[in-house]
Amino acid sequence: AAILTRCRITKSPFMLPLIFSLVAALSIAAPLAAQNGYAVQKITFKGNETISSSVLRLVMETKSVGAFAKLLGKRGPEYDEEVMAKDLERITALYQREGFLSVMVAPVRTEVDRSGKTVKLTIVIDEGEPIIVRRVETYPAPTNAIPDSILAGILKRAERDLVLRPETRFRDSSVLLDQLLLARQLADVGYPYADIVPELTVSKSDRAVDVAWRINSGPACTFGEARILGVSKVPPAVVARQIAFREGETFRLRLVEQSQQQVYGLGVFQVATVNPTLNKDSGTAVPVETFVKDAKRFTTKFGVGYGTEDHVRVSMDTRLLGFLGGARRLQVFAKHSYLEPYHVAVTLTQPAFPTPRTTLTASPFVRRQREPAYTVNRIGGSLGAAHQFSPKLSGSITYSLEQVKVDKSVLMDGADGAAVDDLYNKSQVIVGTSFDNSAPLFNPRRGFYNANSIALSGLGFGSKTRYLKTMIDLRRYQPLAGLVLAARIKVGGIKTFGEESFVPVEERFYSGGSSSVRGWGRSELGPHEAGQPVGGSSLLEASAELRYPIIGIISGVVFGDAGNIWTESFTYELGDLRYAAGVGIRITTPIGPIRFDVARPVADDDKKTQFHISVGQAF
Repeated sequence: AAILTRCRITKSPFMLPLIFSLVAALSIAAPLAAQNGYAVQKITFKGNETISSSVLRLVMETKSVGAFAKLLGKRGPEYDEEVMAKDLERITALYQREGFLSVMVAPVRTEVDRSGKTVKLTIVIDEGEPIIVRRVETYPAPTNAIPDSILAGILKRAERDLVLRPETRFRDSSVLLDQLLLARQLADVGYPYADIVPELTVSKSDRAVDVAWRINSGPACTFGEARILGVSKVPPAVVARQIAFREGETFRLRLVEQSQQQVYGLGVFQVATVNPTLNKDSGTAVPVETFVKDAKRFTTKFGVGYGTEDHVRVSMDTRLLGFLGGARRLQVFAKHSYLEPYHVAVTLTQPAFPTPRTTLTASPFVRRQREPAYTVNRIGGSLGAAHQFSPKLSGSITYSLEQVKVDKSVLMDGADGAAVDDLYNKSQVIVGTSFDNSAPLFNPRRGFYNANSIALSGLGFGSKTRYLKTMIDLRRYQPLAGLVLAARIKVGGIKTFGEESFVPVEERFYSGGSSSVRGWGRSELGPHEAGQPVGGSSLLEASAELRYPIIGIISGVVFGDAGNIWTESFTYELGDLRYAAGVGIRITTPIGPIRFDVARPVADDDKKTQFHISVGQAF
């Protein structure tokens, strides 16, 4: 039953609609008694504007025959009057939890096939008017230990995130969410034993509810003993350095959560949990237990895939945890595809150094790239440091040094006025930041993503590639009534320094392809020489997608892309932008959606329709 059915109600209670609903359901269901044992071929709903039919079917025990089974000529599950009566109660309770106390639910028999002993059912729903929140207030208990000023600040911050607000529909789940939110706010300033009770007063005539939160903070608490359990290969001292609090400090829930993230972030544990032991009889010092379980020390994963650009690709990823002791990791990665005939990298990772949220890496590599614009062989290595400023924000700095051998490039012939060597050293420092609050992983439906990078090349070791390269990538995901509007913009620029300097072919900007402007093939958009792309020093791309469900794991998209490449540094002529539009299909898998896109340039009649197959969203 709904929370509202248990609260104080002014005037008369809401029992009449509920009684009427049950009487109507039983009176209409009575003629179906003779059909007990008939196969249910189909269940439909009428009048359900707020809750979808798919959700209503989930709460029902009565089921109909599936579409695939129907094609095979199989009978549906048997109809049972008692089960249907309970299903009506479940649907009624679901609507009440969503704020519709006067909902009426009744089944209507349709299309009974007595020879085949089958029945199709229609469930008619009269939702009625929902209960609306009229006022939300708080009443601190007189025995509160928390200072009034701190409590007032907590309540002011919480107002922005409370689900129950004036003029919104009342839901049982909203009460629980707001209760957890207020409890979390208090636990984050040292009051983990707060007692927060909602008091609801319903006005039947106004169809409104007044919400009053009674808050008793409980005693102020500190962190007690921090115990580490389950450690085997990793020394306890390594885990202890990831704990973000110390015994005797004010208890803060966010420090418990930060500790769990930092312990798990070591990358050597299959399980890592940090839990406070909350017991009011234990006093105000809250002990905290950290439990970890080692992941497998040695693992190897193989991958096989296909895309229209890289064709068949195979990869191997081998990891050794606890390399040379502690939490260090050694990774060997190898990949082969059309675009990368070979790519082998060995990465040594030292987490939690010199701070708990800083990770150091060293990675030698050898790589061959085969792109439409060039073919190069690269051998080198990098040293990097990454820091996690918050769960959403990270930054990194990397120094890389490599030797590049150019096998093929139109620029080798001196096109674009650039004198390009076929063998050169390249050294650079790359500084990057990333903010990502989009979710869920692999297939975002909401949130924002921003990645920025600045690379300065020509730092020693005979490097002639002296340039500054910048890139900004912005993405936004907005849910819209069951759909998702996704948008992206990318802006890049390169500036060289010195007369003898040049921009390597593998560092220039290229546009077009399955994750770019999809009306063109890979690297096909932008400047060309001798019929081949040569890239450029400025890039601007923008895309928008409307993503919508079709059936089950299959969804669709309608998209538009725009972009181009310019030869001059930091030059963007909006009149030169090229446009493309298309449609696509997505099939959801555990590793991300399989993507099929069809796109065609807009106002470019000489261009052909492009087909793209890949894994993961375009952005």
